[in-house]
Amino acid sequence: MKTCSNCGQPIQENDMENAAEILGGLQEASTGEVDDQNLCQACKEELGMLSLMGFGE
Repeated sequence: MKTCSNCGQPIQENDMENAAEILGGLQEASTGEVDDQNLCQACKEELGMLSLMGFGE
């Protein structure tokens, strides 16, 4: 089972994503810092919300 590279929690795949998770996934895919970065749903949501507020990279 994969673990989140940010918080260390196990990643559970979920087909139903909210808008913040989708934005976080896009932000994760667009950053080239770490190619194999895996984020859990909560971290993707946090990244998406930060991106919406203008704090994303």
